[in-house]
Amino acid sequence: MNNCIITAFYPFGNRNVNSSMEAVKKLDLDIRKEYLDVSYNKTPTEVIELLKDHPDLLILTGEAGARKYVSLEMVAINHMHASIPDNDNVLIQNKKICDGKEAYFSNINCYELNDYLKNKGFNTYVSLSAGSFICNLSYYTALKYVSDNNLKTKVLFIHFPIENNEHDSELLKNVISFLL
Repeated sequence: MNNCIITAFYPFGNRNVNSSMEAVKKLDLDIRKEYLDVSYNKTPTEVIELLKDHPDLLILTGEAGARKYVSLEMVAINHMHASIPDNDNVLIQNKKICDGKEAYFSNINCYELNDYLKNKGFNTYVSLSAGSFICNLSYYTALKYVSDNNLKTKVLFIHFPIENNEHDSELLKNVISFLL
């Protein structure tokens, strides 16, 4: 299989599980799986280290409590604002990530992917914001790094609802199949 990396986050916010981590763990493909810290300080470095390997595809996944369905994130914004601290007990509110662009759009067609997944029977939708917590930070970092370094790596962020769905890993297989 082409050079593909998929990530998920460790649990955070007084939870013992993270639905993204559960989906990635159950994925039975021979691809590189990495688990990211829920940390303003560590996550950007972890993401950049992954991209230094120049993968063909980087799929970042996370958990979004208010979501009812899996969302394909189209945009990462240059903004951090959280209601809870990260796993290092750092709380950031109303602050830019960096002195970069205000936003980066995914370099894949989220609407085509969404149509493909819906045709396969998955409940998905395209979201225009990856939020403003660590998920967004990881996505913004990845898209900025790919842009700044002229990489051909395709990057996508997928948010899973808190409630695990037994088909989440099957959805990930279909995403990878579509994008590679």
